[in-house]
Amino acid sequence: MPDRESSGRSRAPLAVVALALVAAAVLAIHLSCLTRYGWFRDELYYLSCAKRLAWGYVDHPPLSIAILAALRAIAGDSLAVARLAAVAAGTLLVFLSGALAREMGGGRWAQVVAAAALGVAPIVLSATHTYSMNAFDLVFWALATLLALRAFARGGARAWLALGVALGLGLLGKWSVAWLGAGLAVALVASPARRQLLTPWPYLAALLAGAIVAPNLVWETRNGWPTLEFMRNASTHKMQPLDLAGLLGAQLLVLGPGAAAIWVAGFVVALRRSAWRPLAIVWLVTLALLVA
Repeated sequence: MPDRESSGRSRAPLAVVALALVAAAVLAIHLSCLTRYGWFRDELYYLSCAKRLAWGYVDHPPLSIAILAALRAIAGDSLAVARLAAVAAGTLLVFLSGALAREMGGGRWAQVVAAAALGVAPIVLSATHTYSMNAFDLVFWALATLLALRAFARGGARAWLALGVALGLGLLGKWSVAWLGAGLAVALVASPARRQLLTPWPYLAALLAGAIVAPNLVWETRNGWPTLEFMRNASTHKMQPLDLAGLLGAQLLVLGPGAAAIWVAGFVVALRRSAWRPLAIVWLVTLALLVA
């Protein structure tokens, strides 16, 4: 792919039709077994939460529950409808991955390969098949990354404020989006895009994200930060400890062999190209947080 760091050349058009075909194939995979195995236990918990709307819950923020409550108001306690919402997030992820490839200079085939590799990755198929916050979390990571690359490269109020909205809604979906925010902050400082720090827009984007997630943080404060306690208990008593090699090996496993090969090659290239380096920095910061 050509490096369009500052060349001014136009990007290739988004391969809408080809990406739609990839999305249709991913949709067909999900529809082939959408409700075959019945409710997953976590989905029943989400359903119970959706009957008791609040600005927070012990183990997740409120966005995915609010979406499920809206679905219940329309279709009742329908497993198919709930799962179709998660599947819709997966198909949207296909288009976002194609758009990310385009943003980095990829043509039609680069967009299709990126979309197909991510769309059928085991972790994505799993996370977007049953209803949970994880399906939407993937979408917000991809959307915020795309908006961040545009904000870094071109600046302006629209790109930065859109990024703030994406990060804020992402945090209302799952707190792990904070890792993405940390990675983007480091990438901003460490790249030529740090000139954007001379404008008010990165700071306003951060304030906007904070304002959006503020009701959840107020709820946490009023209830003694139960999510932090849940996270401590989970890390102590539930999660299986991994060394660094095991953690890295797990990343390759959940991506699948095809996507893993593309990811490794892309990561190596991203370290060498300044226009792509923010993506590598985000991953390295996230890895450091997980290891810590």
